[in-house]
Amino acid sequence: MGRWRIWSRVLAGALVAGAIGSLLVLAPDGAGGDEDRKSNPERRPAPTKAFTVAVVTRYAHQDRAAPARTALAELRRLLRDNKSPGTLPLEFVAVRPREGLTYEELRSAHPRLVAVIADEPSKELSGAASVPVIGTCRIEHPGGLDPTFQQSVAPEIPEVGWELRAYLAKRHDTRTLTVLGAWGMAKDTADQLGAGVVGPEFEELKLPGVPVFTERPALLTRKELRAAVGGGGRGEAVFLTGTLDLDKDLPALARAGFRGPVLYSPRLENDCGEPWDDPPARVPDGITLYRVDTVAPGPVREKDCRTGNTERCPWLLRLPDRAGAVEEYEAAQALVRIYRTAWVDGKNTVPDQPDALASELNARVDGQIVRGLSGWFEMGGPEGKGHTLGFGHDVWLHRWAGHGRWTNLGPVSAAW
Repeated sequence: MGRWRIWSRVLAGALVAGAIGSLLVLAPDGAGGDEDRKSNPERRPAPTKAFTVAVVTRYAHQDRAAPARTALAELRRLLRDNKSPGTLPLEFVAVRPREGLTYEELRSAHPRLVAVIADEPSKELSGAASVPVIGTCRIEHPGGLDPTFQQSVAPEIPEVGWELRAYLAKRHDTRTLTVLGAWGMAKDTADQLGAGVVGPEFEELKLPGVPVFTERPALLTRKELRAAVGGGGRGEAVFLTGTLDLDKDLPALARAGFRGPVLYSPRLENDCGEPWDDPPARVPDGITLYRVDTVAPGPVREKDCRTGNTERCPWLLRLPDRAGAVEEYEAAQALVRIYRTAWVDGKNTVPDQPDALASELNARVDGQIVRGLSGWFEMGGPEGKGHTLGFGHDVWLHRWAGHGRWTNLGPVSAAW
């Protein structure tokens, strides 16, 4: 998108953030719900009966949608700081996923349901959705094939690709990122790694080229492998995809003379499932091994906060120590921002009926700008161009430390 559109959207988002405080009348800090608890109406003095957002998560009984409630607490603080009128009668209710759970059941249990947040709606929910659905993981299926999964706060593969290429160019002076093992469905993944468009702040950076090869290293001769990785000298890096055997592939690269960074992502093709990860017994000398994740692996640390984003860090540091907490927080923030847009466009009024509000929210999900840990990003933006400022989505790096251990480097934005 053009620079003017980027800044106009971001400035609009900033105004929204500043005014959001005028919307929130919420339960006391720490209050929350789950499917087994009923809210006490005497403790919720909202003038309008609360609308419900269901958070379908396997952590429902562990933290009762704490990341979503943290996002609301942050926006509630803006209400107090801005001293503005207005309310946001909204509650986040944690629901445990189970086989056969349908949207109709959610609506029956929560008559004022207006939206759903879920890790992977296509697997956790069934039936046609009459409310906006935001996933916290990357959409596994191509757009249009799964009507239950409308939007996601996770990055698409082209965005993962350009962030990794930018990191390698700056930190390792990489000129070529060779993808090996791109056979079958992995071929599509490999092609997308080189298709992303760099964010507007990094347009002057020369990204590495991305040649793609079908075979994995262990299945190539030494001569073939040396030709594929350009001799394996300085300026070369490798991304392993498809079916891996690191204990065979890494030594094959070393025998071919490769010395440099090797990256792989055990959950790139489907980041909603439990990650497959079979770390190597050892990494040959001269090879630096990185694991790439597109879901936050655990708690946000102070050093993970990008310069210029430190005012939000205290809120991010409150998130639970579990995978996907950041993404749930971002999804909740997106819905609040969408509500704000509907509130302003409706001249400070919103529908009182949940079906009408759900329709308003659903119409505005596509293109909604969200502020993440690493920057601003646009939900449903053009493929590979969903960032608007900064890195946009979070892409996490881990470096092999030996003896079965990884060192968490944080998101690319923090390691930058």
